[in-house]
Amino acid sequence: MHNALLVSEILSVIFHHVQNLDQNKVFPTSKRTLSCCARTCKAWTEPALELLWERLNSIMPLLQLFSESRLIIGSRPPKTWKFKHYLRPGDWKSFSRYSPFVRHLTFREDEGVACSALVALAVQRPAQYRTSHLLPNLVFLNWIISSSDYLALCAIMVSPSLTSLTLTMKGAGGLLTEKNDVIGGLLCTTANIAQGLKELHLDIEGFWLVKDMVDILISFHELEVLTLEVGSPGAFIARDLKAHPTIRKLKLNIQDFNKSITHKFKPLTYHEGDYPALEELTIVGDWYATNLTLRSIVPAPTRTLTVCSFSLPNLRRFAICLEMIVEASPRLEVLQMAVCIPEGGEDQVFRWPNYISSSALLSLTALKQLVELSLDIGVPVELDDEDAIYLISSLPKLRVCVICPGFWCERSRITPSFLGWVARNAKRITSLGLPIYMDLFWQPGFISSFSPVESSQLAPVPALQTLYLSGPMPLLSTADEIAAYLLSLFPALETIHSTSTVYDGSLFFWYEVAAALERRREPMSESSEYFDCVEDEVDGDVFGDEDEEGEWMRLGADLKAEEWIRNWGRLGV
Repeated sequence: MHNALLVSEILSVIFHHVQNLDQNKVFPTSKRTLSCCARTCKAWTEPALELLWERLNSIMPLLQLFSESRLIIGSRPPKTWKFKHYLRPGDWKSFSRYSPFVRHLTFREDEGVACSALVALAVQRPAQYRTSHLLPNLVFLNWIISSSDYLALCAIMVSPSLTSLTLTMKGAGGLLTEKNDVIGGLLCTTANIAQGLKELHLDIEGFWLVKDMVDILISFHELEVLTLEVGSPGAFIARDLKAHPTIRKLKLNIQDFNKSITHKFKPLTYHEGDYPALEELTIVGDWYATNLTLRSIVPAPTRTLTVCSFSLPNLRRFAICLEMIVEASPRLEVLQMAVCIPEGGEDQVFRWPNYISSSALLSLTALKQLVELSLDIGVPVELDDEDAIYLISSLPKLRVCVICPGFWCERSRITPSFLGWVARNAKRITSLGLPIYMDLFWQPGFISSFSPVESSQLAPVPALQTLYLSGPMPLLSTADEIAAYLLSLFPALETIHSTSTVYDGSLFFWYEVAAALERRREPMSESSEYFDCVEDEVDGDVFGDEDEEGEWMRLGADLKAEEWIRNWGRLGV
C-alpha cells in the first residue's frame, strides 16, 4: 500500500467521493463499500467510520448496536421495536463507540420504534457514559412525528453541538394546551442545551402559542434562520419578533389564516432598528395576513423578498403592494412574487381591469439595487418595447427579469425587436422572460431584414443563458430558423422554457425551438444520445451515407421534442 493512502486527509477526500457517488445514485452501494474500507486496516478505520455513520435517515442503526437479545419487536399491534430487558453497562459499549460519529439524524414516528425504547436511551445509561450527551457531535436533527409523546422525546437527542433543528408534527390529536406545553418545554430545553443553534424549522398543525413562543425564540441568541409553518400564529409571532438581533432569514407559511381573528391582527409601526439583521423574507399564505405582515417587516434591511399568495382580492391591491415595497425597501436586491386571483374573485365580480398596468410595474425602477425580478401574477401585463427597455435600462444591476412570460394580450406589444436591443445594450441579463409576441412582426424575410449582428457589437458576448418564450407560434418561420436567430443574438443561450397558455400547438412548437437550439449547440453529443435511445430497436449496419445519418439526427430531434413535452409540458398548462 502506498504511504499516501495512510494519510487521513487524503483518505477523507477519497471516501467523500465514494459517498457522493451514492448521493448521485451512480454507485448506490457506497455504504457497503465504506464498511469494507473500515475493516481494511487500522489507518482506514476512523475516516471510513466517520462517513459511514455521519448521516442516518433512521434511528434503527443506533438501536441495533445493542445486543439482539435486548431489542425485540412487539407481538401485538402496533408492532414496535423495544427493549426486552433492562440495559446493562456492557450493552452500551458499541453505542458509545459509534454514536460520536453521527452528525445528521432523521427520526420518523412511522419507523415503528416504541416510546419506551427512546426513554430507555435516556434513563438507563450507566454513570460512566453520562459524562457526554447521547449524540455528542450531532449537528442536524429532523424529528417527524404525529403525537406529543414522541415530540417530547426529541429532547434526549439534543446536544450542545446542534446547529439545525426541524420539527414536523402532522395529524396530531389530543388537547391543544398539552401540545403547546410540550412544544414550549422542548424549545426551552433546546435553548438551554444548544445555545449555538442557528436554524430552527417548525412545521406544526394545530399550534397556538404566541407570547411564550416569542420569548423562547428570543432566547436563541445565535439563531439566523427561522421557518414557521404553523398557520395563523406565525403572523403574530413574526410581528412580535422585531427585537431579535440575529435572525437573518425568515420564512412564514400562514395559509388558512383564521379570518375570525383578523380584528386582533394589526400591523405594528416599524421603528428604526427593528429586525436589525433580517436579509431574506419569504411569506406564503392568505393575502390579508401577508399584506399586514409585509407592512410590519418589509422596512427592515431586507435584501430578498419572496411572496406567494393565491387569494389576491384584486389587481389594485397588488399595485398598492408593489408601491409599498418600493417605498419601504429601496435596498431590495431580489424580488419574487407569485400571486393570483381565485376563481370568483372581486375582479370577475366588479369587472375591474384584468391586466397589470405598465405604471404599476415601472414603479419598480426605483429599486436601483435590484438584481433579480420575478413576477408571476397569473394575468397579462401592459408592456411594449419602450416600457420593457425603460424598465431594464433603469435597473443597472438587473441580471434576471421574468415577468408573466406565459400571459399576453392585446396590450402586450413586446416584439422580437426587443431581443435585438437586449443583445446589444443589456449584455448583463442572464435570464429573460417577458410576454414577447413572437408572431407580431415575424413575417417572411423578418430574420434577414435585420442587419447582421457584428461581432464587435456583441463584445463582450451577451450573458443571456435562459429565455422564456410564449404566445402563438410564428406560422411563417420554422423552429430551426428561430433557434438559429436566437443563437446568433445570444451565443451563450443554453435553455429555452415554454410558458405558453395558448392551446393551438404553440407549446409543442416552442419545445421544438428548444430542441433545435440544443441540437445546434452540441450536435455531436446530442446525436449520440439519441442513437443510444433507439439502439435496441434498430436492425441494420452502421450508417452508410450522410442521408441516412441526417434522417437519424432528425429522428433524434423529434425524440427530444417529445421528451420536453413529457417532462415540462405542465409549465404552460
